[in-house]
Amino acid sequence: IKSMFTVFWPVIILGLVASYFTLLSSTTNNSMGAIPASQFYSLALWFFFYVAMILVNLCWIEHVVKKQPPILNFDARVPTAFFYGLIVLFLVYAPIILIFIGFTLVIIEGEMNSWILFVIPVILSIIWIVTTMRFSLVIPAIALNNRNTRLGRSWSLTKGYQTKIFLLMCLPLICIQVPINLIQSMLGIIIFDSISYMIVLFVIIIMSMYGAMIISEITARLFIFFHAPEKLDEYL
Repeated sequence: IKSMFTVFWPVIILGLVASYFTLLSSTTNNSMGAIPASQFYSLALWFFFYVAMILVNLCWIEHVVKKQPPILNFDARVPTAFFYGLIVLFLVYAPIILIFIGFTLVIIEGEMNSWILFVIPVILSIIWIVTTMRFSLVIPAIALNNRNTRLGRSWSLTKGYQTKIFLLMCLPLICIQVPINLIQSMLGIIIFDSISYMIVLFVIIIMSMYGAMIISEITARLFIFFHAPEKLDEYL
């Protein structure tokens, strides 16, 4: 938590500025029907915020593995991680979307009961998400400038461990995401002016960053486990 305010504070500020312009765009009326400039700034700032969160992940992984103080250092690793992150997201979600589209078409044709539309796609999606955990070594490899481990080698090294990795990732994600979702579901109650809006967004940003750092720490230790298991005791 200390590192969030001493090292990663520029990212927090960026998120707050993006939140401010989001608030500004929601309260700006444009009689000409054009998109307000504040909305454009909001989208651009949120994009840069998520890119900055990639930088946070890379810095924290490097900190955990090399045991050096975390330093925000924007370099070639960030666009590389962004590129591979998009590939992994595509590999994760594209098949899931196709699964649901396929079963929806079957339902429309009346060849299957409606409850199957929910059960089977969900099961298949979970199985596929668990399977894609085998790509979890890619971002740590990029953070540590390991050019040998990308999608193929990560897939090979983690063979047979995908369920364990999924469970390892799942618990902290649930612990962080459930409170965030709870806060978001209560926005209409807890937000009553611009100040309360900024406070709530500040809390969500901090919780999101904390969750990202936990996942980064887990993936950093997974990288050690699969690449240098003899050193694992030093990281537990």
